[in-house]
Amino acid sequence: MAPYVDAQTGSIIISISRLLKNGTDVLSLDLTMKQIQMVIEGVQLKDEGYGFVLDKDGISQIIMNLLTNAVK
Repeated sequence: MAPYVDAQTGSIIISISRLLKNGTDVLSLDLTMKQIQMVIEGVQLKDEGYGFVLDKDGISQIIMNLLTNAVK
């Protein structure tokens, strides 16, 4: 599912759901982009790299959002 704006909080949300091994139960989690950004910013790769998030098409949603906001 693509990120969406939560109607109550105005936060950008990413929902993650997975079918459990028993084939009937589902585990679902809603994360705000702010929460994800905090985790990604904390990633350190030998003082030279950085973390990012890719969607199923290989596009970095976090970087795309940053670029979009920088242009506005």
